[in-house]
Amino acid sequence: MAFWCGCRLGELVIPSPNLFDPLKHVSRSTAPLLAFILQNREQTHAAIFHIPWTKTTKEQGADTSITARDHRTCPLTAIERHLLRNSEVPAQAPLFSYQTLSGWLPMMCSVFLACCNDIWVAQGFQIFLVMPFVSGVRQSCCCRVFTLMWYLHKDAGCQMPSWNIGDASTPSCPSS
Repeated sequence: MAFWCGCRLGELVIPSPNLFDPLKHVSRSTAPLLAFILQNREQTHAAIFHIPWTKTTKEQGADTSITARDHRTCPLTAIERHLLRNSEVPAQAPLFSYQTLSGWLPMMCSVFLACCNDIWVAQGFQIFLVMPFVSGVRQSCCCRVFTLMWYLHKDAGCQMPSWNIGDASTPSCPSS
């Protein structure tokens, strides 16, 4: 979802279980999402949710749109499945918390990046070690996730307003 919606990873996941702040992090209470159908030829399905704090708007937050895509990584399908499969997680928990055999856990940045790394390695790429919150790491992480997504869907970068992939033959990373 961070990829398709153009969100920073830190706006969707938390750094550690003890650092969840509902004034800064998205909670499950944002669900149900405001869902709608665009009045275009394709009748595109979309939804909006509010991020309470962003790097650029601070406590003003931002409304983020999730647009359905005809692709196996569709963010709208992903969030709908996530909410359905994790319906027992309390509303005050972080949005991307998930059920476990003993209760639930919040999705943390380190867990998410480890999962991305497993996918990355399974695709035959070199292992990617990340130390969160080190200068330049966010951009480097975005580059790796972007490149992996590019291999899954070559037009993905063209649909990201702040990302420039040049021609579709080779990916290049976001500038910010």
